[in-house]
Amino acid sequence: MSRPPATPERCIELWITYLQVHGAMPKCISDYEMGAKRTIEIFAANGKETLPYKWTEKELLWIKKYWESDHVRPDGTRSGPLAVKTVKVYMCILTSIAKHYGNDVGKTARLKYKQDTRPSVDWLTFDDAKKLIGAYMTPLQRIAIHLMLQLAMRRVECIRMKADIGDLDRRSFNVDGKAHKRRTVPFHRDTDRILAAWMEVRSELEREAKAFARRTHRKFVNSDALLVWRCGPELRPYSEKGTGFDKQITNKLSKQLGMKIRNHTLRRTWGRETHYVGKADISELSLVYGHSNPVTTMRYIGVDGERLVETVNKTPF
Repeated sequence: MSRPPATPERCIELWITYLQVHGAMPKCISDYEMGAKRTIEIFAANGKETLPYKWTEKELLWIKKYWESDHVRPDGTRSGPLAVKTVKVYMCILTSIAKHYGNDVGKTARLKYKQDTRPSVDWLTFDDAKKLIGAYMTPLQRIAIHLMLQLAMRRVECIRMKADIGDLDRRSFNVDGKAHKRRTVPFHRDTDRILAAWMEVRSELEREAKAFARRTHRKFVNSDALLVWRCGPELRPYSEKGTGFDKQITNKLSKQLGMKIRNHTLRRTWGRETHYVGKADISELSLVYGHSNPVTTMRYIGVDGERLVETVNKTPF
């Protein structure tokens, strides 16, 4: 853009139009617009630069410190420090609009975030987890919940799972994890049964897609993903960034059972109950989770100071 907008309002307007044209989700666009407007309002109220293409590391460090401490909003109301995750979202919004106008300050600024010390607040109770496992589910929901709750996989790992499991005698999955770091997860005692039931459904979806292709003289398109859905003559994988996986699985089950069910809720529940009820060692949980540091696992499943005191007092000495 040879001539950038003269006002911050116009900067936001053109940026939002760009996001709409390039297919960003409406909720994402709404959140980004609100975040950008709120931030620029704060900059203006404090005499800071408001044009995104002129922002430097100085502005980003200032607004980050503002959010991380007690502050007074432009409307005069007071607010405490924002959660680390919320600060990161706001910084993502700022660097996104700056980059749209050719300002790569997000790459050059030395931004360090505080450690998020809040507990990993959402997990199911043991009884709720058992209720979920015993609930009526479609075969797709059953295999997905199994992978997340009983094999501790991330949402993206479920989506990346391949239909060609390989040598089932090994009784393990090769998981394509965070940053594509691979690990092996052994089968649960129920995996064979649940996997076989889903593969029957998947095969039927494939037959239906082929029949549709012959009937409409269209090309059959297959997918190598384990978890798929049929769209006419195509078997399609779930998008890593889309919402289809959640809509079909966790969102539906949340409404059906009246409990909060998200991927990380299930993943944390597995570790917490396997540690507290199953008495599994933290280092062993870390290997299944794919965590590089057991301390991460301890925070993940809510092992707090009181619990550590109990552990120390268990010593026979």
